[in-house]
Amino acid sequence: MVQQPAENCCPAETKPDRKPAQCQHTGQPASERHAAGSGTIRQCPRTTLSLATAGRIAAARKNSHRSTPQYPLRSLDFRGRSRRLPVSETPVMPDETLLLLGIDGGGTTTRALLAAAANPAQILATGFSGPSNQRAVGPLLAMQNLDAAVNAAFEQSGLPRCTVAAACLGLAGADRDSDRGVVLQWASEARLADHVRVVNDAVPLLSAGTGTGFGVALIAGTGSLAWGCNASGDSTRAGGWGWLMGDEGSAWAIGSAVLKAVVCAADGRGPLTALAPAVCEQLQISTASDLVARIYSAEIPRALIAELAPLAFTLAGAEDAVASSIISNAGRDLAVMARTVADRLKLPQQLPLAAAGAVLTQQPALLQAVVQHLSHDQRYCPVVTVVHNAAEGALRLAAELHQQNS
Repeated sequence: MVQQPAENCCPAETKPDRKPAQCQHTGQPASERHAAGSGTIRQCPRTTLSLATAGRIAAARKNSHRSTPQYPLRSLDFRGRSRRLPVSETPVMPDETLLLLGIDGGGTTTRALLAAAANPAQILATGFSGPSNQRAVGPLLAMQNLDAAVNAAFEQSGLPRCTVAAACLGLAGADRDSDRGVVLQWASEARLADHVRVVNDAVPLLSAGTGTGFGVALIAGTGSLAWGCNASGDSTRAGGWGWLMGDEGSAWAIGSAVLKAVVCAADGRGPLTALAPAVCEQLQISTASDLVARIYSAEIPRALIAELAPLAFTLAGAEDAVASSIISNAGRDLAVMARTVADRLKLPQQLPLAAAGAVLTQQPALLQAVVQHLSHDQRYCPVVTVVHNAAEGALRLAAELHQQNS
């Protein structure tokens, strides 16, 4: 595995000097294994950190009596009207106890990490809530879930919610100015932080996964996206077009392929597959002919379809040819995304690849398929880091934002 002597994609960022075989954001050794084909896959271990610092911060806060009054949070509902969101007081922390927030939000879950600015590697607390992708659930629910995740992080830390020094939010569906504007408006009204940065969810992933800040970030969860940055600071993306126009290789795409295989087998247009009885059992229907009523009457059919994806992995492991083909095709689609980004940015053969999303991180067969398709012609030899917690990358970017403005 070759260490890349590259510049950081953001000139103002501090380039960490870490051993390539270590987890870049914990300093702990990263387990390393080789996938089938060329390429290396590293697992960044999940970190469990002490909350002792939280006690010291809580003690320091006893001398602080500054606070701001309650205020109404407003956000757009599904019809574009302004509506109130529940909020609580946001006291201002004394300088010696400044805090940071790193938030990762997608189509299923939002995670918020809280840390002290003096020691951002020491995670004080983690808060979870529902999806915060505006394109998936709408701006109102997305902002409510962001607020809930922040509240949950402060609750776990034992600290009253306050305005932090800096916050970075890596959010799915935040590529456009209009989407970022909604988040920034909420952050301003919520007095979230003195300095706020909103980016798409791939940017913190690359920071957490490669350490250098350049390479390709590949996400496959409810949706899919490839985003990259080179040493000159140029960036580009592929995918991320949503479930109607894209999301290849995602849980939804795999689940949709499962359904198509089942109905083709039922018609005699495709081979028989063990996916058919497995799908009927999971959806609690008798035959494939019941699929129309079950799928089209579902309140959120996209989520229902995405939940079928694990069946493909299970039966591919049992050597079902149709299921194996679905997984291989999903890996190829994701590899095409990553290759397109790498080609545009002229990235090196030893390609830093940060992988995230529930499908890529929980299904090794898919990641191995991606590596195989990427390296089949020797154009790239991906060096893969599996990132289980992209919010750590957002927290790192929040720390850099704080340093830039200190």
